Formats: sequence, structure tokens, C-alpha cells
Amino acid sequence: MATYELWLTDDSGRRMFALEKYNNFAYSRSAYYLSTLQMQFNFKEWAKMVQPFFRPDWRIEVWRSPAYGYPMQREDAYMLRKPEVYTREEDAIQTIMLRGRNGMDLLNRRYAIQYTDTQFTTKTDYIDDMMKEIVREQCLYGSCYDYAGVLDNDRAFPQGEFTVQADLSLGPSVKLAFADRNVLDIIKELMELSFNMNYTLSTNRKIYFGVVPVELTGTTATLAEPNAQTGYEFRTFADLRGTDRTDGVTFSVENENLKAPTYIESHFDEVNAVFVKGQGVDSGRAVLEVENLSLIKKSRWNRCEGVRSATYETDASGLQGEADVALGEGKPIFNLDAVFLNSPGGHNTPRSLYGIDWDMGDLLPVSYAGKQFEIEVVNVYVAVNENGEETITGRNAQDAE
Repeated sequence: MATYELWLTDDSGRRMFALEKYNNFAYSRSAYYLSTLQMQFNFKEWAKMVQPFFRPDWRIEVWRSPAYGYPMQREDAYMLRKPEVYTREEDAIQTIMLRGRNGMDLLNRRYAIQYTDTQFTTKTDYIDDMMKEIVREQCLYGSCYDYAGVLDNDRAFPQGEFTVQADLSLGPSVKLAFADRNVLDIIKELMELSFNMNYTLSTNRKIYFGVVPVELTGTTATLAEPNAQTGYEFRTFADLRGTDRTDGVTFSVENENLKAPTYIESHFDEVNAVFVKGQGVDSGRAVLEVENLSLIKKSRWNRCEGVRSATYETDASGLQGEADVALGEGKPIFNLDAVFLNSPGGHNTPRSLYGIDWDMGDLLPVSYAGKQFEIEVVNVYVAVNENGEETITGRNAQDAE
């Protein structure tokens, strides 16, 4: 049986006290997007513990042990942003619901505010390094700039409490312009670009990202240091956010660890031959044709063309990059939507416990519809009721081939 420790911290990440006497709580973890938490208390009980009853960016840290004998691991640290105080109609009990988001929300609070076509808003770099440079210039104390490109620490997150991982130069190189756009949206677009480029050329590595809670020394906090001040670090991950577990337990309906799967294959919007048109006019215009011959040969009719304008590209490598992205965006859809279950197993079914046999971001073997897949756990949803009973599902809705 899983056990939990939940802690309320101040906005510097120092623990205030353990959270008990809650009605229920639920949280999500995501390999791609914002993760969220909600936690409900009797308002009078909450107000006895906390005065004032809310301040923005207090955090709730969720620690979980998946089973007896396994150490507590921090699931995430959620920054509180929205209290809801209400009186329940059925019993007239005053209740508070606390809602928060994980560190990814910090990227959502900044924009690329500098002028168009400057070093801050138009870049060419490895995707993972570009992500980090954007975050440094819009968020990091000592490296943060104002709209005119002048150092401006007033825009930065607290000094030393928000850090950025060192450059690793693992992703493919791209060019991107992004003036006046939200930082989280820019980083998500770069991640999706890496996925598309990996599709057309497997040596282009997929790049994931996250904002993870850390001790201010840069290492993950542990329960051995119960009141260590914690901050957040922006990090990138190549190839996979979690662990490759494709040699582990298979997820299937028969093994009772996969629920309501749906497999879809669609070629309706397929594009497998792209003409990228660069600078110039008519016969003097640069044109690059790129094909995915393995897809074209799927049938005698299957050549599906697309045209992409790239007048801002000045060389062949830039046109090739646009072609790779276009082919990635136009790939046929092989999609498996599946729910992974947290199961102790039994005599005829394998164990598949969350936190032991699978986790957020992991790659898992799935058997369905007579096919074998390798599927990533994109989201995890956890809910614990007033009796301590836990409900956990992992969610996937992504390309299956």
C-alpha cells in the first residue's frame, strides 16, 4: 500500500508543517505540459493551521512511497495560486479547495518581450540549447533582459532560487523567430519541432523539458534534510523524459493493466512529398523537393504532395530543415489511446505498480489489436479520498509507430 507525506512550504520552499486532516487531494504529472494539484480541507481546520489562510506561491510538496520497503520520493512541488472557499449545500460545512500548478507554470509567467529580429527573438541553435538560452534571457537572475535588451533583474525570478541546467547540445539545430510570444509556448513548439525532425531522421534526437524542484545546491531534496530550502531548475532531456521499460511487464487488456484502449490509423492528411520554396522569383526561386519514399510506396496512389514557403531561409540546410518539419507534420497517424492501471497483480496477472514498474515519461510495451507497441506514459493522474484510498491511472494519446 502506498503512503504519502504532504508538506506546506513558504514561497522559498522551506517547510512550514505537514498537511493532515485533509478531506481529499488529487494531482497530475505530465511529461509535456503543466501539472496540477487540488487539495480540500474543512475551512475551520485549515484556518487553525494557517494564518492568513492563503498566500500565492506557497507550495505543497507531495512525497510518496509506492509500497512497503520503498523510500519516499518527491512527486512534485506545486505552487498554490487559487483558493476556493465555499459552503457545502448538503451539510452546510465551510470548505476550502486549494489549487496549484508545478514549476512549469513559471515559464507561463514570462514573454519574449524584446524587439523583433534581435538576438533575443530570432535564434539558430541546437534545440535544447535554444530552450535554455530563451529561459535564461527571460527568467534567470543575472541573465534577464528588458524589452530593449538591457540587463533587468526586476524581470528575473529570485536570485539563486531558479537555475538553468548547463547546455548539452544534444538536439537538432533549428532557426526560430518568436518575438512577443509566451515562453512556455515557445519551448513547447521547440519540443514539437524536435519530434517532427526525429520522425524524418532518427539521428535527430527528441528533446523534452521540465522545471523540476531541487535543493538550491542543485541536487534533489530528500527527507533526510527536512527543511532544506528548495528552488526550481529548468532542464532538458534527450530521447525520453522517463525510463525505457520495454523489456519489462507488458501492458494489455489480458494482463488487466490496460483499460479501454483505442487504436486509430489514418492517412487522410498524409504529406509524403514536400516542395520547399525559398528566396527568389519564378525560375530564379530556390526550390527543394524532399520525399519519404517508404510511405509513397505504400500504394500506387499514395504520393501526397505539400508546398511550404520559406522565403526567410538563405541556404540549402535551412530549406532541408523546413522540409523535415513539413514531413513530420504530415506523417500518417498511428495512434494508441490507452489508460495504464496501477495494479498489485495476482496469480494470473503481472504486477504493474506506479512508481515501481512504471512512471511518468516511461516507455512501456503494449500489446493490442494484434500489434506490439512501445508507448510513452504522457500523463499520470493520482487521487486520494478521505479514507486514504488511492486511484491512479497513466494516460497516453500519441503516435504508436
